[in-house]
Amino acid sequence: MQKALFIIFFSIPAFLHAQKSSSKKTRPGIVSIRLNPSGIINLLDFNLSGGVEYHLTKDWSLGMDAGWIFGSIYFSSTLQANGRILRPSIRRYWKKDQSLYTEAILHYKKVIYTREGWVERKASNGLPAYEEFTIYDVTKRVIGPQINVGGKSIITYNKKLWVEYFLGFGVRRKTTSSNETLGTRDSDQFFSLRKSINKTARRIPALPAGVRLIYTF
Repeated sequence: MQKALFIIFFSIPAFLHAQKSSSKKTRPGIVSIRLNPSGIINLLDFNLSGGVEYHLTKDWSLGMDAGWIFGSIYFSSTLQANGRILRPSIRRYWKKDQSLYTEAILHYKKVIYTREGWVERKASNGLPAYEEFTIYDVTKRVIGPQINVGGKSIITYNKKLWVEYFLGFGVRRKTTSSNETLGTRDSDQFFSLRKSINKTARRIPALPAGVRLIYTF
């Protein structure tokens, strides 16, 4: 799946020059780059993300966003978190000034949480000999589609800088695994961490929202 997302990303001609046309006054441009500052204040996984948008026509465009997860409070006792986000998308604009759009997105996220807690040692016949308080990794993978509805507003007179806002709904398939067998004394502030590890993938709803800064060429 990651290889497919990278192929989509690198197939977008992000280095094409903007062309002058009579319709340029009613669209941001041929190529736009965007920054998502709202990821820094994400409630669970803090991230920096940005992307590129390429306009196929006046009304349709392709996009790709990528992000780096640098911190998290998803699990308690997390010492560090490191991960990545990929979001290929296709967008349809509904107004000439592009103030309204809908967007279909495939969301992918992988995060490795390094935390400390209780793990089982020297298990025999399914029963551990003892539990040890140590450092171990938990890996979370999330993938799923979503639909966003959003709009744009011009910030500068030359129509180079825009602000974009969106609200969406999606469904996520989430799996969690660990390189250790968690002990019975390990717990988390949100749910039983022991029960969530090595469990069949769960499907959960998502309500993404955010603000992006857009620069057009």
